[in-house]
Amino acid sequence: MSIVRKHFSVTGTVQGVGFRPFVYRLAQKYGLFGLVYNTTQGVEIDIEGPIREIRAFGQALQTPPPSAHIENIIARLLPPKKYRVFRIMESARGANTTLAIPPDLDVCKDCARELFDKNDRRFRYPFINCTNCGPRFTIVESAPYDRARTTMRRFRMCKACAKEYKDPTNRRFHAEPNACPVCGPQLTLLSAHGTKISARDPVVKTAALVRKGHIIAILGVGGFHLVCRADSAQTVAKLRVRKHRPHKPLAVMACDIAHAKKFARISSDEARLLQSSQKPIVIVSKRKNSILAGTIAPQNNKIGVMLPYTPLHHLLMQELNMPIVATSGNRSGDPIICDTNDGFRKLSGIADYFLVHDRPISNRCDDSVLSWHSVLKREIFMRRSRGFVPLSVRSPFSFQKSVLATGGQMKSVFAVTQGTNAVMSQHIGELEHADTAEFFEKNAELFEKLLDAKPAIIAHDMHSDYFTTRWALKQKNIQKVAVQHHHAHFASCLLDNKMPRNTKAVGVVWDGTGYGTDSTVWGGEFFYGDYGGVERIAHLRPFTLPGGEVAIREPWRIAAGILDDMGIAPKSDLERSVVAAKRKHINAPLCSSAGRLFDAVSALLGVCTRTTYEAQAAIELESLATRGTSTRTYPFAIDTINTPWQIDFHPIIAAIRADLRRGIKKETIAYRFHLTMAEVIAQTASRIARRQKTSIVALSGGVFQNSLLLGLAWRKLEARKLVPLFHQQVPSNDGGLAVGQAVISYVSRSTRKN
Repeated sequence: MSIVRKHFSVTGTVQGVGFRPFVYRLAQKYGLFGLVYNTTQGVEIDIEGPIREIRAFGQALQTPPPSAHIENIIARLLPPKKYRVFRIMESARGANTTLAIPPDLDVCKDCARELFDKNDRRFRYPFINCTNCGPRFTIVESAPYDRARTTMRRFRMCKACAKEYKDPTNRRFHAEPNACPVCGPQLTLLSAHGTKISARDPVVKTAALVRKGHIIAILGVGGFHLVCRADSAQTVAKLRVRKHRPHKPLAVMACDIAHAKKFARISSDEARLLQSSQKPIVIVSKRKNSILAGTIAPQNNKIGVMLPYTPLHHLLMQELNMPIVATSGNRSGDPIICDTNDGFRKLSGIADYFLVHDRPISNRCDDSVLSWHSVLKREIFMRRSRGFVPLSVRSPFSFQKSVLATGGQMKSVFAVTQGTNAVMSQHIGELEHADTAEFFEKNAELFEKLLDAKPAIIAHDMHSDYFTTRWALKQKNIQKVAVQHHHAHFASCLLDNKMPRNTKAVGVVWDGTGYGTDSTVWGGEFFYGDYGGVERIAHLRPFTLPGGEVAIREPWRIAAGILDDMGIAPKSDLERSVVAAKRKHINAPLCSSAGRLFDAVSALLGVCTRTTYEAQAAIELESLATRGTSTRTYPFAIDTINTPWQIDFHPIIAAIRADLRRGIKKETIAYRFHLTMAEVIAQTASRIARRQKTSIVALSGGVFQNSLLLGLAWRKLEARKLVPLFHQQVPSNDGGLAVGQAVISYVSRSTRKN
């Protein structure tokens, strides 16, 4: 019988997901000997036996455990070593790290069953886990992923847990967070003043407090949630006042899908997303006359829903049997809080009680937010965080040198590249706040450590006032590359669709704010180009932002400025003073932003004249538009005489005003405006595509998180035989900028060298 030895090097998400015991069981099944161990690059398998069994082993290796994800397997034949047994070895460290740490995982079915089994020793234990579920990224401190390099190292396993941990045939073999009520983390319920609340079961007591209308700060897997009952307008109003969040929608946690369908319209695709192992918040349609307080998502026909994803959530929701608000535990604009002491310091004025635990969180991680798009027939990322980080985005080409891309100022996310991977950080937040900036700095250091990466390039936005730009320029002994904001959006979309390096495409990049190469605010852009560079072919007609940043919070100012450009006199004294300052060019920057145009129309229709959260005016306008219908578009003009072309939207505004005077329903006007803007996209993009002899049109920017606009534009582009591209794993908003910055900086650097 011919004995052969084969070595397999496996990369991907293959640590902390039961991959080594999976390999062990395969070796036992096929009667093979050898060893398997973790490295900083992935998993190494050295195995020998009869050639037929080795082949069968190699084929079976292609179907790993459900939480594992194999990116690559390299196999090579070696001289036999005459192994006598098969062993799972200790992890090895080495150079050229590939991040193989999995994201935090939802409770698996086996653990959920044990959680509610009175005869199980982990009955109602809120930290139950195994190799198929539980915390991963949020507890890891360095690679490779072993207990000694996680925050679980402080908990010494009891004999029963240690036996499971060492048994390759056990579901908890090398489950690094493995613990039980005897040896593991514990819950404590505290008052807002830090006094321990006596309770036989803290979860049962917490549920009782929620029912009474109290607000509870609950420390979960990635940080605090602020929790209260979602069916009480009075309680929701109290939370909004305390958190200084008057209008921004609040996420709701339901017990299960059947429960969620009582207050939301959920398709089968949306249900699949809600029940996936990542357990994200999914944006779905509200049901009318549901039990939810109307103030959960005011002036919005959508709502963010999630299901329990930790044992603690499952226990709490079983006790409550009612929907609860579960919003990020922070003050408005700050990052999610993940430390108990920090929580008391910052949330004691918001929460009445604190349900905390003693398992330290190494890496805070907010909930991911997705939606399902019925036209594109796929999920759309609004926020990529818990459940998806630190999974990498694959590039169609290899980065020979590592790049650290710092992203933008809003919805901050950075990225580190390595080989064909771009590893995105979790959602960090708005960098105008000191705590968020500190979070960014610490996280950048952490990712470099986890990846053992030494970036050769730092990519940053062109805007000199962004924190990320200032931070990048302070770094020493490294090349810095400034990247134009909208080019980064465009490149991000191309990479997300794995377009080859030489792909030429039309780029439609619509967002709220981005610094342009002419020192004005861009945001309604049409490009032609590739990763290496773009030409600005067209844009929306420039208009002013009277009052600068204030105009974003008070979109009536933008509307007044546009009407003044059209020769229409302001009506009120306040408008007259704003227009007077605008005419004198006092704090009235020019912009071509599609996002700000949507804001202006929202104000013009009286939908939203003042905002308290980002994109509120546009979100409420879209919500109104979904209740309308029309086949008629408003007139507009494309000036192709000058370069770049300008899309004149003044005829659109004039037609909207005429419809208002005629008494046309506002929902009809709102829908016509969306239909018209989709036509603007289709007509302009198709003209550019014909001129440049391409069919590819990449759509990017935060405006395209408007589901109605995206669907209308998509259909119109396809009707013109064009090939539209949209983001798949990366958000189209500023949360996806870093990936685009990374590829642009690398390509432009390598192009200059050549």
